Order: sequence, then structure tokens, then C-alpha cells
Amino acid sequence: MPERPDRADEPSHPALAAGLLMLGVVVLLVVVATLEAVS
Repeated sequence: MPERPDRADEPSHPALAAGLLMLGVVVLLVVVATLEAVS
């Protein structure tokens, strides 16, 4: 029994995949900005 059946539905939800991708990009930008501010 899969714990996250949502993964099987990803291909049918391009909007969700795009949202997760943009969220990942935002997180990456925040991490880079934080590292530059600390250094």
C-alpha cells in the first residue's frame, strides 16, 4: 500500500507539478540569498 498515492496522480495534474517546481525555485533563491548575506 503506497503511503503517497498522490505521486501516481502527478502526470494528470500539470498545475500541481508547475507549482511545486516554482516553489522549489523560490526556496533555492532564498537559500542562495541567505548564504550570500551570511558570507
